[in-house]
Amino acid sequence: MSDTVEIGHPELDPTDLACLTALQVNPRGTWRDLSAACDVPERTLSRRLQRLMEGGYVKVIGELDPVSEGNGPVLHAWLQVENGRNQQVAEQLAGLPQTQVVLATTGAADLFAEFNMQTQEQLSDLVVRRLPQVQGLRQMESHVVMRSFRRASSWRIDGSVPPEPVLPSSARGALNADESRLLEALTPDGRASLSALAEACGVSEPKVQRMISGLVERNVLNFRVELEPSLVGYGVEAILSIQTRPGLAEPIAKELARDKHTRCLFGTSGKTQLFWHVLCRDIHDLWTVSTERIGALEGVLSCDVSTVVKAYKRAGRLRHGLMVG
Repeated sequence: MSDTVEIGHPELDPTDLACLTALQVNPRGTWRDLSAACDVPERTLSRRLQRLMEGGYVKVIGELDPVSEGNGPVLHAWLQVENGRNQQVAEQLAGLPQTQVVLATTGAADLFAEFNMQTQEQLSDLVVRRLPQVQGLRQMESHVVMRSFRRASSWRIDGSVPPEPVLPSSARGALNADESRLLEALTPDGRASLSALAEACGVSEPKVQRMISGLVERNVLNFRVELEPSLVGYGVEAILSIQTRPGLAEPIAKELARDKHTRCLFGTSGKTQLFWHVLCRDIHDLWTVSTERIGALEGVLSCDVSTVVKAYKRAGRLRHGLMVG
């Protein structure tokens, strides 16, 4: 079985996609475990995944869910910029350490950005002082994320939808010092070995394993296979801002969280209650999602569709075409 991935311009075949799907299901799995899961020979699987990872197209990261953990406010900002200054503003936003996502979009806003803040004071400083100082910014509409219904770590290439764990309120709590050091070590490399993590955290390997298991069970720590959707055949992505009737946002969100197109789904403040980020094969697929799928849901009052035309930053990492910075 020959490799089809050429670093510089990767073209993936069904075997590559099967390997990546197995990695999505078990991001920290051994090559042997992943091979058994997708029925691809271990040597072939390791060679293909390593080439994609070393080429910068695929990265496994560990990430905190700040909304579930109550670790700090998350802000969504829709920005209008002066003509001809989209890239300049996007690069300024992407350069801020709190910025997780910067996307160029169609519609009323030119850019969408997501910021993870540690405190309410940092949020206030961002909205009142820092963002208004961005050169080229003309107007901004901002919303606070209040609920996570599905995160990008749950999206699957093959369209399958894993069950979303329910987090009891008693499980929430601040990270202790060891957990914070562990998360810091997993953020750049979600597949780091137990020995490397133990050394970084100053604890034993068994304790590292227990901490990882505990954080995952609390739905605080997620392991995410980060890649550009177009690399794996999803040529169109969009953000649907959905306004619902009072009291129906929750059941609508739970229904959309089970949709195969869902990359991530959040409940937010503002006129629209739901932020639905979808991945589609093509523009016809998006039409079906934004008309038939939305139209079948009772309680939807309006739906505004903004397509994504370029990614400058995702998951806190700069993007260079298909490459994850």
